[in-house]
Amino acid sequence: MIISGFAVIGKTYLGNKYKDIIDLESSDYKWVSSDELNGMDREKRKGLTERLFNPDWPENYINAILEAEKKYKIVLISQSIEILAELRLRRIPFIVVIPDINLKEEYIARCRKRGNNEVFIGFISDYYEYFINKLMSKDDPKVILKSGEYLEDVLIKEGYYKEREDGL
Repeated sequence: MIISGFAVIGKTYLGNKYKDIIDLESSDYKWVSSDELNGMDREKRKGLTERLFNPDWPENYINAILEAEKKYKIVLISQSIEILAELRLRRIPFIVVIPDINLKEEYIARCRKRGNNEVFIGFISDYYEYFINKLMSKDDPKVILKSGEYLEDVLIKEGYYKEREDGL
């Protein structure tokens, strides 16, 4: 199962917690990082402009998604408009998970809490409604998070995933 999740919904948390879930961070495929940036925390790197565009994007990310789907129960991906368009074109099913449109301030606070830089936070702030509305306008299956909810809560509640004590 491929799940396209909005920023700060808990993708990385799930990828670290469960062995059969992977968080495929798109920036690892979209950008070629310098040695200086490679040592930087992933969340602090997001939104920085010093990175070079990877000429293999988006094909490299699509290929990584398809390979990961063979090995993992759930593959968590970004909500890049071009990636979702390519998945639709290839008729590869996915689920979109987004916050309720009225939760902008909660999501900006989540970005700050996890240590995102101000460039990334500004991007989320400036385009929050645009992205939510754009994703809502598509016919993809959707899950809309309520205040205080994270991806794990919804996956378990909706029966997409059964929590296991052993983390498998």
